[in-house]
Amino acid sequence: MKKFIALILAAVAMSSQAAQIVNIVWPFNIGSTQANYARALVIEANKTQNKFTFVLENKTGAGSSIAANYVANSRELSIMAATSSFFIRPNFFPNSSHTIDQFNPLMIQCAVPMIAVSSKYRTLKDIDPTTRLTIGVSGLGTTTHLLTAEMKKKHIGLTAVPYTGTMEPIKDMLGGTLDMAVGFPGELKQFIDNKQLNVIGISGPKTASGHPSLQSVGFAGTEFVVNTHFLAIPKTVPADTVNQLRGILNQASKTKLVRDAYAVDDCIDGNVDEVKTTRWFDEQIRYWQRVTYGIKLD
Repeated sequence: MKKFIALILAAVAMSSQAAQIVNIVWPFNIGSTQANYARALVIEANKTQNKFTFVLENKTGAGSSIAANYVANSRELSIMAATSSFFIRPNFFPNSSHTIDQFNPLMIQCAVPMIAVSSKYRTLKDIDPTTRLTIGVSGLGTTTHLLTAEMKKKHIGLTAVPYTGTMEPIKDMLGGTLDMAVGFPGELKQFIDNKQLNVIGISGPKTASGHPSLQSVGFAGTEFVVNTHFLAIPKTVPADTVNQLRGILNQASKTKLVRDAYAVDDCIDGNVDEVKTTRWFDEQIRYWQRVTYGIKLD
């Protein structure tokens, strides 16, 4: 009997050792449609293997720097579910942010376009280029703010009004206190479908959901301003472990659950091989340094 119990305990011990916990850390609102990208990855990755147990964590604040610093300094195996803010924040707050050089890219997920909308104007043609306009954004130094900075090069009367998220300015615009706002496809769909909001244009290199691109209506430069989602991992993680995690998560990203999560936001699939991912990572660092150069957060 004692021998049997010992065997059971040994089996339990081996089982607990087999599944290593991997924290995937999301840095923004856990209830957002975009948090579902990481949530879906966790679900699918746990279905296909038992070497790792993926767990979704939420560490908000400081434009994703709190989450990035948590991942970089964690004693547990952790992955950052990052967005373009990962590249942007250190450019504006170099002394109180995270350090990009502590990370390697693990996998590109997808790129979310942003939509400029208005309840007052139907199209860009309805707006006098000299008219002073207010446009709501999800804070200064964010991707929505930087999109409006590109738009301002064409419409110099455009003034960004910062909020703490993307839904607050939508409510104020519907209430008549803002001229325009910038948001994401999934959260704006109901308002657009109900004819409460008019789409001025969508960022990114092509149209989405039948909406014209901002580039096609005269805002050059906006074709590059998208909110890319990707996974980043500390450089301290051994290469063998990184390769295993990349393989599991890449496979999970091809499932219907994950792709459906992307589709809600018209998120354009960006899954490419390791070499191209590394090249993309380096290009993103340089691109956001150019876009943020000279912009003051006041």
